[in-house]
Amino acid sequence: MRKTIFGVVLSFSLLFNNSTADASVHYKDVKPSDNFYPAVENMIEQGAISSTLPYFHPYEKVTRGQASKMIAVAAGLDYKNVDDFANFRDVPSTHQFYPYIDVMFRELIIGGYNYYEFGVNEYLTRGQMARILVNAFKVPLLSISAHSNPLQFKDIYYNYKNVAEVYKQHGIEIMTLKQFNLLSGLSETEYGINKPVTRAQLVLLINQLQEQKDNYTNLRRLTFREYFNNWRNAEFTIEDQSIVKIVSYTSDQIKREYAYNYPPIPNQALLKPLKEGTTRIISTNGEEINVTVYEQDDVLRTSFEKITE
Repeated sequence: MRKTIFGVVLSFSLLFNNSTADASVHYKDVKPSDNFYPAVENMIEQGAISSTLPYFHPYEKVTRGQASKMIAVAAGLDYKNVDDFANFRDVPSTHQFYPYIDVMFRELIIGGYNYYEFGVNEYLTRGQMARILVNAFKVPLLSISAHSNPLQFKDIYYNYKNVAEVYKQHGIEIMTLKQFNLLSGLSETEYGINKPVTRAQLVLLINQLQEQKDNYTNLRRLTFREYFNNWRNAEFTIEDQSIVKIVSYTSDQIKREYAYNYPPIPNQALLKPLKEGTTRIISTNGEEINVTVYEQDDVLRTSFEKITE
């Protein structure tokens, strides 16, 4: 009798534990040991992907329609208030992805293959992904001058008569995300600009953009020529980096050409205010300015002031 009772209790316990474990895994093809498991769970919680389907298909190529829903929801876009006018003939207003494509098209985040077709069932390329994510998450574009190795990925630019390297479409966006440590290439020298993106790769990158949002938002621009007389080829240091730090150097002109004889010179710095206070920015040419970080409307802002002798 005791063996029977013990057996029933044990069976019930195993059943309960297995049910609990199964409940924590939404997809049969996504295990907690997968590196993309937390990203998938986050996307489910946000409603960016379905939690009712049995499979996620992490290694399948993601279509432009599927990616539009994931990105629009994750970026917090208002996809519920859309027009009934269909911009593309392959995405009628009754299409399941219409609201997400419509809001991203209206906000200039994404475009179609041409004036008439969006390519809703076409596979998203790694180049397209970079541009869409930069636009959707409002990552500030960085000029070529911002990169320590702007010609690292050989497949994102082409040579122009051995005079200059010209970035291909989406090249600037790719290097911007790389500079913010948000993506990497397929190798040290290849990004894979025209290669398709898998569903797992996309949710991983979206999750990274969300988690590291503080690194690329609320950045303040310091234009050197407004406060320094001899700013060319100068280096800048901040006296107290607990108040504000330099995130990246860039330029006020985002050009796609890298001319060998005239390498781009950064004329701006993107600063990240960290706390209220005042410190100095010092140039190697001997000039200094004060930078004050203050809070206004719950946002840290900056003001600059020349230091005169």
